[in-house]
Amino acid sequence: IVFSITDPSPTAFNVTTPSPLVICSGDNVTITLNNSESGVTYEILRGLASLPTPITFPGTGAGPFVMTFPSAQFSNGDAINVLASNGFCTSVLMNGTVNLTVNPLPSIAGVSVAPICEGITSTSLTYTSTSGSPNQYSIDFDLTAEGQGFVDITNAALTASPIALNIPGAAAPGVYSGVLSVRNSLTGCSIISG
Repeated sequence: IVFSITDPSPTAFNVTTPSPLVICSGDNVTITLNNSESGVTYEILRGLASLPTPITFPGTGAGPFVMTFPSAQFSNGDAINVLASNGFCTSVLMNGTVNLTVNPLPSIAGVSVAPICEGITSTSLTYTSTSGSPNQYSIDFDLTAEGQGFVDITNAALTASPIALNIPGAAAPGVYSGVLSVRNSLTGCSIISG
């Protein structure tokens, strides 16, 4: 008889991503192996099972081997493993599991700013509700507003509605814009609200 031995089973490398891996909802997930083999396909597993839409990466023959992918198929508390396969040979589970913690994005709703008369130096920003436990807010004023003396606000404490906003006394009459974002300082998650 004649036979050949080809496509050896992959080497079991180590997952070096710390566990738990903490991300914000919608962020990408990055899993790292200490090495990889050329010609081997590395598949991301959820709870030791293939995903509905498989996520695979071709090995490079080098390490660290970094695999970054969307988190859409994962939920808070999922366990992530990596399976290596090479042709018809037995697939090998990489050493290590990463438990995923997905923090919700904070949000703020019903935001409005009261109009004021020229020369008035404060106004109120009101909102109706929040979710995801935001405790900070930022406002990035546009160049027109900054040209009139408006100063950006960065990670100020988000107090109960209404929030007092300082208005430059010399600002000319007009409509001024800024981008509002809210942040949960405990999770680091933030979102632009408008």
